[in-house]
Amino acid sequence: MKKLFKLTMILAIMFGLGMAMSSCRSKPECEKYNFSDVIVRNNTGVGIVVDVTYPPSEMNEERYVSPGSSTTYRRMDAGRLWVWGSAGYGWSRNNINTRACENFTFTWNALKDGTVEIDLNYNGFIEEIEFEVKK
Repeated sequence: MKKLFKLTMILAIMFGLGMAMSSCRSKPECEKYNFSDVIVRNNTGVGIVVDVTYPPSEMNEERYVSPGSSTTYRRMDAGRLWVWGSAGYGWSRNNINTRACENFTFTWNALKDGTVEIDLNYNGFIEEIEFEVKK
């Protein structure tokens, strides 16, 4: 009877320690430091320059993205961000909101592809700036 009691107590203690240890796991680094990744895709058919900035800043790290490609801005502070795109003749900007640990994907798409201009849009919202495309 004493052996059964001791065995039960040992198992209860081990179970309690296991539960305590599992609840003490540290948060993922992205949650701890409140950052996310932003993936910018180019589906326009022409090469564009992109950037992701914290408002009100208008410049961070401009990158060229060829048609059909993407680039990832890593460890961006979660929250409100601006995603920029340019085909060489001015910039277009969209506001996004990210959460900690999120891999947010932003895709630039072409509405019209002609010899004169290309409109960049995101999720159906047409940008005011039209970029000249030279073929």
